[in-house]
Amino acid sequence: MPELRTAFAGVSNVLVTDGTSGVLVDGFFSRPSLLKLGRRVAPDRGRIEEALSRLGVTALDAVLVTHSHVDHVLDAPVVAELTGATLAGSPSTRKVQKGYGLAAEPSGCRPRPSRPGGATRSTSRTRWGTCWSTPRRTSSPAR
Repeated sequence: MPELRTAFAGVSNVLVTDGTSGVLVDGFFSRPSLLKLGRRVAPDRGRIEEALSRLGVTALDAVLVTHSHVDHVLDAPVVAELTGATLAGSPSTRKVQKGYGLAAEPSGCRPRPSRPGGATRSTSRTRWGTCWSTPRRTSSPAR
């Protein structure tokens, strides 16, 4: 069985790999300054490519977006496009990808909303799965 390794890549980015396949959690590398956050922001491909190079990443099985806040989702569709990964996340993640004009890319970079207990297929020996609990929503104000 292959040994899993992890690498912290800043903010909430974590690379999980067995040496032949890998999954990146979030994938936020552009890091726009606070001054830019008040305006429209966009992924910085140069920073993304540099970060992937530093991590030794040329291909990924998946980019998993934990939630669609800017510091988690901004670069994820571009990372998925550059690495041929499946983009996994919420419907909001899909909207971000569509906004970048990447939803129809032939690279296999298509968002797949995950389901608890689901598994993603991989060409490698590693089978990646998903598991989470659904948050409760309430209409009453917080006290």
